[in-house]
Amino acid sequence: MSFLKKRSTRFYLGGFLLMMLALWWSAIPAFADSGGATATVNAGALSEAGTFGQSVSVTLNGLDQTASYSLPVQVTDATGSGAGWNLQISGSPLADSKGHTLTQQVSGASAQCASGSTCTAPSGGSAISYPFAISNAAQKLFSAGANSGMGIINVQATIGVFVPGNAFAGSYSTTLTLAAASGP
Repeated sequence: MSFLKKRSTRFYLGGFLLMMLALWWSAIPAFADSGGATATVNAGALSEAGTFGQSVSVTLNGLDQTASYSLPVQVTDATGSGAGWNLQISGSPLADSKGHTLTQQVSGASAQCASGSTCTAPSGGSAISYPFAISNAAQKLFSAGANSGMGIINVQATIGVFVPGNAFAGSYSTTLTLAAASGP
């Protein structure tokens, strides 16, 4: 019996020591390091890129006609300023080799965020009255107000070519110029 008492005493003593060690280790405070993190976001550029080379075909019938084409333009506002922007268009009238001309006009434009871009949809820009004739002087084609139009925006403009009933048959061409400028 004495052998069993010694064995259980050792067992209880061992258990007590293990419990005390566990309590002692849990009472040691945990140490942690702390520090800060920073992020620098650098401004990019305001730019535009268009897909040019559109064409229309009209058969003269004695009546005034308008043939339309779409002019897709992608505006990238990576400035991070929230200043807004405007897209401008200019160009001379369509002309043939004999000096005859046709007028082009912008009949409207719409915009949406480009696929894959987190952007701020354009809103609150300058009021633009459509339609307007394209001339040599730059005119606002589309506008994004302050704190909008940030990211990559697809602008879709509709251009109409006015062909009067008394137009001369032939091949007419012009060069259009687009530019993105800061501010609505």
